Amino acid sequence: MRTTRHVILASIVVMSLGCSINITDSDSGSRRNVDVEVSEPFLVQLDATTALRIRLEGVNGTMTVRGGSGTDVARVEAERRVRSDTRQDAQQFLERVTVEVAEHGGEILVRTSQPSNAGGREVIVDYDLTIPARLDVDVTTVNGLVTVLDVVGDVEVSLVNGNIDCDVAMLPAGLVDLSVVNGNVELDVPTSVSAMLDADVVNGSISLIGLTLLDATTSTRSVHGRLGAGDGLIDLDATNGTITVRGR
Repeated sequence: MRTTRHVILASIVVMSLGCSINITDSDSGSRRNVDVEVSEPFLVQLDATTALRIRLEGVNGTMTVRGGSGTDVARVEAERRVRSDTRQDAQQFLERVTVEVAEHGGEILVRTSQPSNAGGREVIVDYDLTIPARLDVDVTTVNGLVTVLDVVGDVEVSLVNGNIDCDVAMLPAGLVDLSVVNGNVELDVPTSVSAMLDADVVNGSISLIGLTLLDATTSTRSVHGRLGAGDGLIDLDATNGTITVRGR
């Protein structure tokens, strides 16, 4: 049984790339040609020996979280990108888009910080994280593709526009909670998984492939039942889109 305690990393990191540059968004209501792109990479590695959870908060961009076995290091790799009508403008605005990484109380937080008004520019931050597989994962973002692979801990993903693709090794009494407003959910789990399944759509469809659902209650918009002994919980929601659950 895991116990929660105060975590002291070898280095507690709060990373912000670049410095603040004053840019007046007087053209915030105008449209820009976004055919010029500038980008900068970001990389930090953290000692996650005593961490229990990682939380990733984004806005626009792809997010990939991979679980690794035999490691206690969390590797956070990202790329910040801004598209605008001139290279100078894109570069200046890029300095206001930061990746922040911090740790407190057993949780590692990775988040995108950017102005709420992009002034017609396109702002993208892509993430690629490799973490100890045992960590719980919590991802929240607005637009993009979220992929979670080979994670043993609990997985929670909340997305507005885009797709969620998860292939996880779910422990007994574990949790997988995936929600999207506009997009699709794809989940791969072991055929031996033990969990209650709650899957709901408003406009879309639900498919189960290679799994035996017991005590099932189904309709065109919902599928509920038990997988194995039903120890854990798989909760899947898509407002406009499809849900696919596969056994492997």
